Amino acid sequence: MDSTKIAVIAVFTALTVALNLSPIKIPAPYAPFLIYQIWEIPIVAAFLLYGLKVGTAISIFNTALLLAIYPGVLPTGPLYNLAAVFSMLVGVFVTDRVSVLRSRPREFTGLIAAVVTLITLYSALQPRFLDVTIILIFVELVSWIIFLIAVFSLELKVVLPVVSTTVGVIFRVGAMTFVNWAFLPFPPPIGFGLPMSAVIAALPIIGVFNATLAFYTIPLGHFLAQTVTSSLKAVGLANAGDPHAENQEAQVS
Repeated sequence: MDSTKIAVIAVFTALTVALNLSPIKIPAPYAPFLIYQIWEIPIVAAFLLYGLKVGTAISIFNTALLLAIYPGVLPTGPLYNLAAVFSMLVGVFVTDRVSVLRSRPREFTGLIAAVVTLITLYSALQPRFLDVTIILIFVELVSWIIFLIAVFSLELKVVLPVVSTTVGVIFRVGAMTFVNWAFLPFPPPIGFGLPMSAVIAALPIIGVFNATLAFYTIPLGHFLAQTVTSSLKAVGLANAGDPHAENQEAQVS
């Protein structure tokens, strides 16, 4: 990792921690224990500008610092945040990768086959946790997501943030539904020691929270990244802030 990306990670980590500790916090009106914040927006922007490794590194450093200085009500709370952010970034990353692979039919077909294979293998290995109907619905949902990305993302650049947001929301809500279902019943510091009936009742509310938070975080991250890219191009740094620039240069050479 070059010095530029190290500097970016340091700056964006400091920014995310500062925003996390800032008073910019809005309790969800339907569940005051869930708090809307804006600290995830710089992480999404950094990911869009510099790639998944940078976005992941910032998320991990942010989590480590919060665990050390301000974990919140639950000592392991920042780890829940990390799972939420990372799953959302993976959704945005999948959107970006599929939009690139659309022009490469062999790789695109391989991606679809890999997704279906992974889901099939998981369902075969974990029959106790997933009903067949849920599996089929998930396979169909993933297929539609890939189809939408393939059809629209390259032709209509305006649609890409919309598809990216949709996929990011799905990945985040799905991942956090599983994480909360699996860990909230444990006693502190892992969970809150809630009975499973209470966890099941809370999952839809937490799902709404994660969905609405991602619905503003990802578009604002796109906007911030586009603003930074436009500013860099204006001063002559055409490839700055473009995670695909190195690959494009390698293909040209």
